[in-house]
Amino acid sequence: MVSSRPSRKAATKATAQIKKKPVTKKAATKNAKTVKASKTTKRQTTKKVTTKKSSEKKQRPKKEKVEKDPTAVVIADVEDNLEMLFKNHVSKELLVELLQCNNVKVLSQFKKDNVVAKLMETTMARGQQVVVDDKLSKKTLNAFIAEVKGSEAAHPNNKGELRKELRQLIEAANGFDEAVKKLKVETIDAICEDLGFKEDGDRKDKVEGLTDETRLLGAKALFDRVQYRYMQDLCEKCGLSKKGQKEHLVARFLGQSYRFLLDDAKVPPKEKKEKSEKGKKKEKKEKKEKPKAETPDVSKIQQGVSDLELHQYYTAQLQQYLKDNELKKGKNKKEMVKIIQSFLNGDESVLQKNQVPKTNKKRKRGAETEDNAANKKQKTA
Repeated sequence: MVSSRPSRKAATKATAQIKKKPVTKKAATKNAKTVKASKTTKRQTTKKVTTKKSSEKKQRPKKEKVEKDPTAVVIADVEDNLEMLFKNHVSKELLVELLQCNNVKVLSQFKKDNVVAKLMETTMARGQQVVVDDKLSKKTLNAFIAEVKGSEAAHPNNKGELRKELRQLIEAANGFDEAVKKLKVETIDAICEDLGFKEDGDRKDKVEGLTDETRLLGAKALFDRVQYRYMQDLCEKCGLSKKGQKEHLVARFLGQSYRFLLDDAKVPPKEKKEKSEKGKKKEKKEKKEKPKAETPDVSKIQQGVSDLELHQYYTAQLQQYLKDNELKKGKNKKEMVKIIQSFLNGDESVLQKNQVPKTNKKRKRGAETEDNAANKKQKTA
């Protein structure tokens, strides 16, 4: 069957006829109004939508800032290993600077491994110095020397001589750790007690614990010689917090290998002491009731007074004194003191310059003097 749809030519003719039809003025105005109305409705709808979004944003709750614990452990592969901490997490430049601050010569041509080895050697030597010179008692020094030397000390009662002899024995034994291996368990326990800790386990564990503690004391001694800014840079490059004082930063860095130090790295919160209302009122009263300095009496200014005594008066008092004595007011206190001294001593050359000239007061029109009034009375009589 043939479809009732018109042909393509017929459709094009019909559209051409529609285009040719003229549009009247009424139809044009109606079309313009409908277009404006549609635009305004679109604007209103968009405004409402935007206001809703803005109100939704305002109603959203703010996220609470959670402060990170500055003592949180960041470096996990260096526990009980100070050498790995220096080697893997500290730059060569910072290691060289640390040694140079402690007067240890290091060439810039050295490789990082050589610098780390030098640093570990220095920490052990400095720790040995701290233990021998500052920590050990006289009894422990005697026991240490007797067991390493095989005989009693040369000067058992002189602590300075004991330290000197022990240093020589440690140097002959190729280091502190080698000398400790010759000691008995009781002597090692005594040394640990002098250092302020107790090591459990067998003899080998106690020797390792003592050498570690000695190395830690040496590292602390090295960091005591650096500045606060250096410790901030060191912690920042290791990914640690920079908050706190220098001692907190040192404990935070060394705490990566010695975890018990992290308790010392915590920064205590600042306590704000709020004053009570009574305390505030008392302070205000004290400020108001502060006694003024007693000034001398102006009437006591006499011949023979010194310049220092005159300077004790207020400026206003000296000005009033000059005014009462018909003298000019000086520009400053020093000049006023000079005028007063010349006045008291009778220096006429200065007085003539600074004397206030007497002015003749003009008589007002219609005013009578006493003599004129008396003459008039006589005439009338």
